Amino acid sequence: FPQQVDISTTSIYENFAPSNSSLNQVATNALSLNLLSADSNAIVWLKSSAQGLLGGSVSNEWQIAPSSQSQALSPLNVNASPTSFYGSANVDAVQAGNATLYVQKAYRKVREMNYFFQVGTFRSTDLAELSEHITAPRIIKLAVQKEPLPLVWGVRSDGVLLSMSYNRDDQTIKAGWAR
Repeated sequence: FPQQVDISTTSIYENFAPSNSSLNQVATNALSLNLLSADSNAIVWLKSSAQGLLGGSVSNEWQIAPSSQSQALSPLNVNASPTSFYGSANVDAVQAGNATLYVQKAYRKVREMNYFFQVGTFRSTDLAELSEHITAPRIIKLAVQKEPLPLVWGVRSDGVLLSMSYNRDDQTIKAGWAR
């Protein structure tokens, strides 16, 4: 049986870590974790946001944030939770305004991952809902232009260049696609 320790003054990791001190888990280590999911998939994109890190895998989209908001994100202070279950394509996401835009796993939809304070959660809105014909056969790359007009550029697998005028305020999304 391990020794009984006073948790208030000593970290659990210090007491039950391997005897080799180089293997101890400390807050300054790199962040490496397995997310609690029914599927085992690698993260295909990762972006920073005001709510922490946002990431996408083939089966889920995730928010990775500190457990305690008064401390930095570290191996000793991390909480990961799924925000949606659409799944992401192996295409790097882009940030436009306060949103993160990513390609869904079938490579046909562009989704806007945005945090809504009114409901306290993220939503992933389909930005190609009325224009899915324009994204065929597949979107393989996204880029953002901020000025003079906000545009999201997409490259299809057949080499066609797409543009989406994109603007979001608190209530509405203004998005229109063109080839």
